[in-house]
Amino acid sequence: MTDDLAEIERIAGAILRSLSSGERRTLMRQMARALVISQRERIAAQKNRTAQPSNRARRKRRSPDAARCASSVPRAAAAKRAASS
Repeated sequence: MTDDLAEIERIAGAILRSLSSGERRTLMRQMARALVISQRERIAAQKNRTAQPSNRARRKRRSPDAARCASSVPRAAAAKRAASS
């Protein structure tokens, strides 16, 4: 297994060395996009990296009102403004 990976690394290194700076940047951008898409799909399917169903429950999103109520600073500022009116 290690020998297989070393061979792949050797081949990939040779390919990268043969590319210009702009070509490497384009290749890296394409690889990053492919990774983002695959991660987005995996997360949407709720599967872990080994493609097994995830046991974790989805976290519920808080409503914007709940987020506002969770912070005491804006509420205190609103109360102060109301008191001064």
